[in-house]
Amino acid sequence: FTNTDLTVENGSLSNVSSNDSGITWTATLTPDSNVTDTTNTLTLDLTGISDLAGNSGVGSANSGNYSIDTTRPALASAITLSDAALKIGDTTTVTFSFTEAVSGFTVAGVNVANGVLTNLITNDGGTTWTATLTPDSNVTDTTNTLTLDLTGINDLAGNSGVGSVNSGNYSIDTTRPALASAITVSDTALKIGDTATVAFSFTEAASGFTTADVAVANGVLTNLITNDGGITWTATLTPDSNVTDATNTLTLDLTGISDLAGNSGVGSSTSGNYTLDTTRPALASAITVSDTALKIGDTATVTFSFTEAVSGFTVADVAVANGVLANLITNDGGITWTATLTPNSNVTDTTNTLTLDLTGINDLAGNSGVGSSTSGNYSIDTTRPALASAITVSDTALKIGDTATVTFSFTEAVSGFTVAGVNVANGVLTDLTTSDSGITWTATLTPDSNVTDTTNMLTLDLTGIKRL
Repeated sequence: FTNTDLTVENGSLSNVSSNDSGITWTATLTPDSNVTDTTNTLTLDLTGISDLAGNSGVGSANSGNYSIDTTRPALASAITLSDAALKIGDTTTVTFSFTEAVSGFTVAGVNVANGVLTNLITNDGGTTWTATLTPDSNVTDTTNTLTLDLTGINDLAGNSGVGSVNSGNYSIDTTRPALASAITVSDTALKIGDTATVAFSFTEAASGFTTADVAVANGVLTNLITNDGGITWTATLTPDSNVTDATNTLTLDLTGISDLAGNSGVGSSTSGNYTLDTTRPALASAITVSDTALKIGDTATVTFSFTEAVSGFTVADVAVANGVLANLITNDGGITWTATLTPNSNVTDTTNTLTLDLTGINDLAGNSGVGSSTSGNYSIDTTRPALASAITVSDTALKIGDTATVTFSFTEAVSGFTVAGVNVANGVLTDLTTSDSGITWTATLTPDSNVTDTTNMLTLDLTGIKRL
């Protein structure tokens, strides 16, 4: 009896041997590797065996059945992920398909890059398993894999796996888009005609960003563009007209902005402060003249009250009718200005104004005024009263009993004129009257008695006479 008399399915026998003189024989059966077979037998060919008398056997004999499982558990196909691009709020189903039913498989046997594996189950007795992969928060990584450690997994025969298997790659972006740095405004002191470039720098490329996502204090944002695929954006800030405000900001609403993975931002971000002055300097009230009826020796204080402090204001900016403006000063930083108006000499004019040219005046932001402003009316009379014509005497050859009418015609109505103001040679002046409100005056000249004189005159002293 030798091993050649035996046919062994899926295995090999060590040399047969007997310890009882040939009645009982034993050998060791070693199954072949990587075999899974539930129906195996040993077949003994009796024809090659003889007893001690030399009789040979006939036929053959089969052993009972034995099963063999020398195949280690392994994956039948690659680990699959239902979603290989994970963002905030996403999960993915991971499927492990084995070559046979396994036991001892837990999530602890899977190394997960940037995530957590849960809900590991099988619905077919252990061949196919599924689990839920939830990515970690605040991760951006394009190279991630799952690694299955097969050494902790057994098939139902108790064979353990060997080595490990990696899944295909999956990407994770669970980082919300945010600003990488503060919003910048290229010009933080805006005046009329100015614009500023506003820059938004994100931590990653952003989409869905429009000017509607930015609340602009006292201005308008236009021309929002990106030149680097969505990371850095610029826009033009144009201030509103007729605004003076020292405290202004831009507020970006991040909730309307998404990254390229589809994650939306949260909260808002506010720029640093910028100031606006797009109000032109103007008069806050009418130009005032302290004396609106100027005569010889008079001056008037002219007051200009502006809506804000101004610079560049000189007397050259004021057109003065029949006068000169001097001593232009401000005592409150440029809001209220005063000057002295001196009327020209020898002028009689009841209609005079000052006209301020605002175009030469700037506010402290550099905005220039527009148009002009005119004061109320003031009158000037710097012409001294005088005779419009020679004094006339109605009778220039007076004798006893005669009187003469003396006429004084002035250039304008006068007051303070009395006969005391007339020196009369050899006579007396009486009955001084005016019938036209002070322009023309008449008086009666009565010569003295007992006088003979061919050279006599009336002398009018004008210093005591005043205009009305």
